[in-house]
Amino acid sequence: MRVQVQGTASPRPTGWIISPLADMILLVATPLAIVPFVGFAARTISAETIFLFVAALASIGHHLPGFLRAYGDPVLFQRFRWRFLLAPPLVAAAATLFAVYGMHGLDLILMLWATWHIVMQTYGMMRIYDLKRGVRDAVIARFDLAVCLAVFAAGIVFSQNRLYSILVLGDRIGLPLPPAKTLAALQWGIGIAVGLVLFAYTLHAVFQAMTRRPSWLKIVLLLTTGWLYWICGSVSVNLLIGVAMFEIFHAIQYDALVWSYNRRMAERAGDRLGPLRFLFAKGWRPLAAYLAAIVAFGSIKWVAEAIDPSAAKTSLLILLFTSTMLHFYFDGFIWKVSERVTQQNLGIEGSGRRRRRVPALMHAAKWAAIAAAGLLLFWIETARPLGNAADEQAWVAEALTSMPDVPELLVRNGDLSLARGDLTNAMDSARHVLRIRPASADGQLLLAKTLIARREFPAARDAAKRAMSLDPTSSNATYQFGLASVQLRDFPAAERALRRAAGLNPKYAQTQFQLGNVYFMTRRFGLAEQSYRRAVALAPYLADGHCNLGAVLLQLGRVAEAKDALLAALECGDNPQCHYNLGLILLIEGDAPQARRHLRRARDLGQDMTPEIRQAAGL
Repeated sequence: MRVQVQGTASPRPTGWIISPLADMILLVATPLAIVPFVGFAARTISAETIFLFVAALASIGHHLPGFLRAYGDPVLFQRFRWRFLLAPPLVAAAATLFAVYGMHGLDLILMLWATWHIVMQTYGMMRIYDLKRGVRDAVIARFDLAVCLAVFAAGIVFSQNRLYSILVLGDRIGLPLPPAKTLAALQWGIGIAVGLVLFAYTLHAVFQAMTRRPSWLKIVLLLTTGWLYWICGSVSVNLLIGVAMFEIFHAIQYDALVWSYNRRMAERAGDRLGPLRFLFAKGWRPLAAYLAAIVAFGSIKWVAEAIDPSAAKTSLLILLFTSTMLHFYFDGFIWKVSERVTQQNLGIEGSGRRRRRVPALMHAAKWAAIAAAGLLLFWIETARPLGNAADEQAWVAEALTSMPDVPELLVRNGDLSLARGDLTNAMDSARHVLRIRPASADGQLLLAKTLIARREFPAARDAAKRAMSLDPTSSNATYQFGLASVQLRDFPAAERALRRAAGLNPKYAQTQFQLGNVYFMTRRFGLAEQSYRRAVALAPYLADGHCNLGAVLLQLGRVAEAKDALLAALECGDNPQCHYNLGLILLIEGDAPQARRHLRRARDLGQDMTPEIRQAAGL
């Protein structure tokens, strides 16, 4: 964040933005608490739940303080009124266009802009700490910007997780996957550049320490921020957990800094804030109201995730996208720390430069460049050919040469291997994931599915159980546990697991199908019929579902209905059991030629039958 109110006397400046204790807790040393806190929470709460909670309270909620400033400060609004008035409808229109057509180009732009946004927030805070000490050296400022860029650039190119996220988004758009040699050359180039910058920054800091007392607080801020960014991008950290941890830090810094800024502004020229002055008055009630407003604003994210896909959900997602892009855009000019009025409200001694306007044409050119990039990405995605399983497998194989340790990529490779029957590769992928990230629910789930395919059911059930403990909300892990229990003939455990899986994901036909098998094998034919009917309603082309429905209807003596179900099954696929049961029905009905045809086909497909049936059919 780059971090204006006119007034007379400034409060007595200090080296701290808020206070020594508040700065260390909220601005500088926050990562030291975030990492263990989120790590502990991840033991009992799924990564998806943590990510959603953080996305609401931190990622989205922290947009509100900036909007309060943009639209609640009359002087600021008058200065940038056309930006504040025109940007929201234009950004919303672009977001609507991409959302309606299901395009991902703006997602990539937003991802890159988000990185720039956090670089500038870190740089802005480093500048504040220098300015609080009266250091206004332009060379130091350039060194600070260079080291921020270097730290975050290294955190991207040397993070397989972050590279994977960018390249996956690029693949959805239709951008080609860079060859492994190109990515390696990029890493070498950026690595050398980062090393030179860090070396020069260290030398300059040592020289500065010899001539004046350096801002150690600024250095600590850089180190803790860089350390957290590196931890969040590690392959051993779940992608969602990593994003959540850094979003918490970013939001706490931002909310605390904006609150401190507006508190000083309210003391100096509170009339400018109008009704919003209450939020920044002294006392715990205004602070509680400020935090409650942030939570309320962020709850839009919860609503968007909770409702079913619909026009309403699409509208909320467009609103969230628009909010994020406006947050990045507004923060680029409403908090410039080099401006005099901003420094006054931060309690910085001396005076900065007067407000300067960026020429309108230059500002428009920047937006034109973003619009051109968005339209180009839109065109690329609309023109891309439809992919298939072979294309996806080739992409994953190529990506693994550059990013061999990304758990999400290895799980994807394992699932593709399972789909084509390559159990050896699937098992290797599962074991590799669990070596890197032992607490990976997806890794344990892949292991469970592979073991089931290998018919190692006791080990499969153990792996599925571990996946369930790591992610209790995973319907797939619960289903795999139930499936393994069915094969082990532990029908009480299978029924409990499958009923829970059906509650977690009521639209998965296989869960209902396996639940029907449990009821069938425990001779509860009425419940079996209900489950099989739910399965074929969810998946009308599920041949085994129609076949087993026919079998249970035979047990219930409803022969005509059973015949219809078996014929429906054979329309979906060639099944020996269906041919066999249909042949028996036709024998009972006296249609010997058709019965013989179906029983012969059942025999050819490997179906066992008694000598009496063969004799009756003339086989």
